[in-house]
Amino acid sequence: AEGEEHPFYYITGDPLEIELRCGYHGLKENQQLKWVDEDMNVFYDDWQTVGEETSNEIYNTMVFESWPEIPDDTLLCAVFDGEEVVHESNRITVQLVDYTIRMGPDVQGTVGDLVQITCYASAPENLDYPPTMTWYKESDLSNPLQEGNQFITNNERKNTELESTLNILEFASTDVGKYTCMARYAEPKYIEILGESFVTVSAQDEGCDASQYEVENGKVKESILQGGILMYEVECDYGYWLSEHSEPYLYCNTEDNLVVPECERVEIDMNLVEYDDYNHIVEVSYASSSWSNTGMLCDDGWDNSEADMVCRQSGFKFGRAVSLTSQREDFVLTELDCPCSETSDTNFCSAKRYGDNGLYCSADEVAGVHCYNKTTEVKSVVLKSSSSKKMDKTIIEVKVYKFGDAVSLEEINKSSFAVNIQSTERELKKFKVKAKHDSVLAELQTKIPRNYTPPDEDCVTITMTLPFSEGTHDIVHCFA
Repeated sequence: AEGEEHPFYYITGDPLEIELRCGYHGLKENQQLKWVDEDMNVFYDDWQTVGEETSNEIYNTMVFESWPEIPDDTLLCAVFDGEEVVHESNRITVQLVDYTIRMGPDVQGTVGDLVQITCYASAPENLDYPPTMTWYKESDLSNPLQEGNQFITNNERKNTELESTLNILEFASTDVGKYTCMARYAEPKYIEILGESFVTVSAQDEGCDASQYEVENGKVKESILQGGILMYEVECDYGYWLSEHSEPYLYCNTEDNLVVPECERVEIDMNLVEYDDYNHIVEVSYASSSWSNTGMLCDDGWDNSEADMVCRQSGFKFGRAVSLTSQREDFVLTELDCPCSETSDTNFCSAKRYGDNGLYCSADEVAGVHCYNKTTEVKSVVLKSSSSKKMDKTIIEVKVYKFGDAVSLEEINKSSFAVNIQSTERELKKFKVKAKHDSVLAELQTKIPRNYTPPDEDCVTITMTLPFSEGTHDIVHCFA
């Protein structure tokens, strides 16, 4: 196990990437090549893999699965003959060094004044020399700022960090921008670390300070720099929108005036418009101090909690969200969100104006509801009804819903139905059942006697045995 003794360092990152390898020439059959610590204890044997890469040359590769405790930070390779160590390599030092850089706060400067910005670099107490610091502007990260008449850097060690202060003398509009710093370490080996974030420096005239202003019914999300002006992007609180003529930014304009976004309360109302025998379109209306409109709701974000609330508001006990198709094309809201489905007051809901987010809905993305009053409901619709002098023919479509979802009726057959004709003079000639996936078509034909005088209620009752032991349901059809 020959080799020059040298230190091995791993600098910040994922320890799973660390791989150590040693080799030995002439390993005998009863001998083993192992990584060991200073006390000759085998070091994490399950991390080690031994393989022969060339004739009579054996290698042991160790891959760290996590960062281990290493006695004295020292490892070496040893050849074992049984329990006896017969050869050993030179020692290597393995250390984990975690160096970081963090940036100070954003700064607004007054033209002509001194502006100071800061960054902080790791400076552990065991370093003989702290890192050297260099500042860069985002617009030119390849060239450091030169010390002199415009920029002066002061560095001060504070506990385990080095505070670097960049002094911008006689701040000018050309100094507006984003700055970061680089730390250069001489030990344990030469390392350069560039800050991953920036300090934003913007220009500000005296008398206006947007950074301390609290927007009523809104909050600041983040700061951005536009045209040398530091702006704070504002998001309105739940249930509030920006007024029609308001910008979403808080800032000091070029005339030293504070520009404040206005968040206004928006009230949302919802009504049901009949779509078919089973579903309704959700029609929405919204109103605020500067906005109002009525139309359809896009189904983005539309779910059962909101649908249940709308159905309860309309007098039903339950509701389920559905997506419908319509040619109306009058979408006005999207991404509706209500904080609690138990309330019947839709004014607590929030939404976005349709089109504001740059996303649009197609004709088959209309928010709709299926409202119902029982956990199990049966819906029947007469699809066809014809009558002659001798025969009445009727086709009825039947659907079963469980908690608002259509139930599979593929197993339903004629034995699931019983037909009871109210008039004793009518004769049942034919009753046929055709089951589909989620519906059943029941075809009924009755013979009418000559000179038939129908009773006041000339009806037939079809009793259906429901699936899943849900009991029975009567479908009543009256002849014209």
